[in-house]
Amino acid sequence: MDLLCMPVICGLVLFIIRFFVEDFYLTKWHVISLTIMYAIYFEVIMSPISERYTADVWDVVMYAIGSFLFYQVQRIELKNLAQKKPLP
Repeated sequence: MDLLCMPVICGLVLFIIRFFVEDFYLTKWHVISLTIMYAIYFEVIMSPISERYTADVWDVVMYAIGSFLFYQVQRIELKNLAQKKPLP
């Protein structure tokens, strides 16, 4: 679940922003900041507050791997898109 968390969240953020900005892509820093915010919120803030959440380093590792995979897939999409565009 934690491995899929960041690709789903980043995908939703990208989907929502693309309603307003058509050719928008998340930068490396967008993805990193989303990952850090999620790690802090669920592993540091929520774990002492709620019994449902437990602080675990492996969750943060899975968030990071999922974010990396999302970013790599987005880069592949950008490369494919750039190859298809005709030059002016």
